[in-house]
Amino acid sequence: MERADQLYFKGQREYGMMYIEKILCSHPDDSIRNLTLELVSDKHTLSKVHTKYAKIETDEDRLPELVPRSIYEFKDAILECRIRKLHDDIKAAYSTPSPDKEVIRELMERHVQLQRLRGEFAKFLGERIINPRK
Repeated sequence: MERADQLYFKGQREYGMMYIEKILCSHPDDSIRNLTLELVSDKHTLSKVHTKYAKIETDEDRLPELVPRSIYEFKDAILECRIRKLHDDIKAAYSTPSPDKEVIRELMERHVQLQRLRGEFAKFLGERIINPRK
């Protein structure tokens, strides 16, 4: 009975993991279908020698580590966008004929707050973060 339950839950989990992949791989839009096929296909496979002597950790095994990191990276990207917008606001405030010192001070304080928050994310994400620029 226990073995049957294990097989049932394993099959259910595998079906759930593959469902979106199967749906998107048969999508009527060519660009979606091609992108999905490109993303789900394994470009490289490890040799049997490598897998024989070492336990290979899958992405599924690493989810408890990968999900929080991805969320922090997403929040860091949002902060970066807000900081860029704030830089533009500060430049605009300085470029007016008579800059309002109070507004500029508030913008600078907000900038310091965002930089501190981004520093906290950097502690979790690691010392060096390389984000692709577009």
